[in-house]
Amino acid sequence: MTITETLEKVDKKTLKERVKIPFLVGLVALVIALFLSLDLPPLIKASQAMSWKQVPGITRRAGLSHMVLGRDPAWRPIVVYHYKVDGTAYVNDTISFQEWLGLPGFEAGQIRTRYIPGTAVTVVYNPENPQESCLEAEPRYLDPFMHMVCYIMFAALVFLSCYPPVKPEERV
Repeated sequence: MTITETLEKVDKKTLKERVKIPFLVGLVALVIALFLSLDLPPLIKASQAMSWKQVPGITRRAGLSHMVLGRDPAWRPIVVYHYKVDGTAYVNDTISFQEWLGLPGFEAGQIRTRYIPGTAVTVVYNPENPQESCLEAEPRYLDPFMHMVCYIMFAALVFLSCYPPVKPEERV
């Protein structure tokens, strides 16, 4: 008996029901993997930055970088600042370890106006690597939570499109 003959004999409904639970487990694993790879590292870095040392700094430049997400325009705020640690000057542009991305740019515009060039700022830097720094060290817990909700909703949509809760009507 060949593989094609075996597959022809298998009832499609039975096969679909046998794959239901592994498919659901795979979707849950995908949601967890997305969260762990995309949202958790920046959140952990921002949490670690709360215990770093602070030093005064001055902004040199502030602006917006234009990007395109799909068909929509997006802006990423860019703030270049300099600071000194133990007599060594450093320049960085990290505002926060959790990216600010505004559509169509409201949040990015607010950040740009908050850090006008020449403004005195408090720079939070890593004592082990002073080149690693940011301006806003507070973690934003709402962003990863909202992303997780979106991941779960997308997985539920995929699962329910493959396995609708309403059984199709049987033809007589």
